[in-house]
Amino acid sequence: MASASDWDDVLGEELRASYQLGEDILACEAERTPSTCDHVTACGELPGVKPATWWAVLLKAAGTDLGYESAGVSTSQSPRLQVVSGCTGCSAESFVLKGLRIDFDLISASESNDQYQQFLKANHREHIRHLHATVQGQLHPKGPCVFCADAGVACEEFSGKGAPQVVDVMVTGSPCDPFSVQRAKRFQTGAVKDHVAYKVTMSSVVSMYLKYQPHVGVLEQVMGFTYPLDVTTDETPYQRPGRDVYCLI
Repeated sequence: MASASDWDDVLGEELRASYQLGEDILACEAERTPSTCDHVTACGELPGVKPATWWAVLLKAAGTDLGYESAGVSTSQSPRLQVVSGCTGCSAESFVLKGLRIDFDLISASESNDQYQQFLKANHREHIRHLHATVQGQLHPKGPCVFCADAGVACEEFSGKGAPQVVDVMVTGSPCDPFSVQRAKRFQTGAVKDHVAYKVTMSSVVSMYLKYQPHVGVLEQVMGFTYPLDVTTDETPYQRPGRDVYCLI
């Protein structure tokens, strides 16, 4: 049983960490672009300038040596970043790019949840070019995408008439269920590869990377992706490049 002094030490560490986080946020707030909002008038913004969040300040500082410039367009990127997103969810990457004031086009995205689709259109409409209901539909469109159909415009991604796109960044967040250690059968023989969502990551998402050939790719997955497939092997889903599938993370 832990003694009172042990708990005091733990509490002290938590308080110190909390204090340091508060100090870091205050330091970032001091550098943040001020908002023109007040409690009386509606919020307005300077033309072309949006308030920066505290985490954006940290990321900008970390990227300075890599060519990121706080004013104007970074010399390390194209004037307008071309982004592809799979299993998009709320498109956290779009919020990050906005926070960093990096202009971008979401040239292709996919999301099966209707509410998330509405969320995407409500928050990122000006950036979206194509939005599909599934990754499979994104790979092989069999009709106009959700976004073009709703807007009543021709879908170039379906018709194939659009010019080939150079993709700067591709972000995918495929289903974690097959790999999650929170699943009771996670380490039973065959439980990962036999899961209904296994091929979304190990086949469809991989095919997306092969199709779009992005300069930079980010695959978000749970830690279970790096754990053994089952109790009979040390091999992990992450360690399977060059076999029946490719793994990207």
